This record gives sequence, structure tokens and C-alpha cells, in this order.
Amino acid sequence: MRLTPEMIARLARRISEQLVAQGVVGLTGAAQDLQALIRRVLAEELKREDDLNDEVRRVLQGHAKEIAKGGVDHQRMFQMVKSKLAQERGIVL
Repeated sequence: MRLTPEMIARLARRISEQLVAQGVVGLTGAAQDLQALIRRVLAEELKREDDLNDEVRRVLQGHAKEIAKGGVDHQRMFQMVKSKLAQERGIVL
């Protein structure tokens, strides 16, 4: 599921509120600054996953004939390739 900017902002706000409430993070500046940082990190990580998905699609397109001949489930193959590439690149899914 792709998150909209509004969803990312709400998520960042809730994460920020929870971090402060639990004493994990102490604010020395405005809460909005922390929320902006969390929004940026979330957006960057979502972009990394989108880029990974695009790469997996390209890999699978390159092997489409072999996959079709083998009768392999495309979604299962997608997840396997994605997991392998994520592990190689140090991306946590």
C-alpha cells in the first residue's frame, strides 16, 4: 500500500507524540521539527522500497519466459526476489 503525504504526516505525528510521551526522546526544539524529521525518514524508506519493487519487476521481466514455463506463482517469485535483494542491500522490510 502506498501512503499519501497526509498519511505519512499523521503517522509521523503519532510516532513523535509516542516517543516524547514514553520519554524515549526529549524535545529541545519544536515538536514540528521532530515530526518533519520523522516524515522525511519515512518518505525516504518508502522510496527505497518503491525503488526495490521496481528493480524486482525488471529482474522478473528479464526472466518472464522461464517463469511462465516453470509455472511459478508470480507473486511468490516477486516476494522471494524482493527478500533476497533487500537482504543484499541491507534494507529492512
